[in-house]
Amino acid sequence: MDMPQFAEDKEELPRVFLNLEHDPSNHDTFSWIPHPLDPDQFRVCFQRFIGQFADTSQGIVAVDGELLRRSVGTASGKSAPHMATAWGCDQRLVLAQIATVEKSNEITAAPRLLEMLSLKGMIVNVDGLDCQCDIAWRIVDQNGDYGLALNGNHGILHADVRLFLGDPETKPTGTHTMIDGDRGRIETGTRTMSTSIG
Repeated sequence: MDMPQFAEDKEELPRVFLNLEHDPSNHDTFSWIPHPLDPDQFRVCFQRFIGQFADTSQGIVAVDGELLRRSVGTASGKSAPHMATAWGCDQRLVLAQIATVEKSNEITAAPRLLEMLSLKGMIVNVDGLDCQCDIAWRIVDQNGDYGLALNGNHGILHADVRLFLGDPETKPTGTHTMIDGDRGRIETGTRTMSTSIG
């Protein structure tokens, strides 16, 4: 478990806030500390704390949804929860997070997630599921820029972009080729950027 090791490395910090009679890196310490905390009050305080980072952040924010596998036992009959997360790439820190009931609800959770952030001067990257006009407009309304991942399941829009970028009249601003050898196969992907308006 990494938390006891972290506490051992930063032993002076928890002693400022807690009256610890014993070693703060003890595994049991991390079991009893959260128990008396009210989850709703902790959430409010933590969001306020993280908001200080979000308000002063610059760079790239990656918005994505994740299934929290193994967070619920199979005997409970409950499905694992989904979380929509805004990750500050430069800060290497989760800037905001919202629980969703199902993967399809990530689309409705992403706008609420963005409302928690100050996006001025930020570039927000979202995956194909969140490639929605509403999300793009919200980012622009909050003075941010965006990069949307456009997948083939956005039929007409995807076809229009392919047609636009394939047009010889379209002058690419830049291209970048990446070679990935993950999952037992070699994939070559080319990224084309254009500042032209179609």
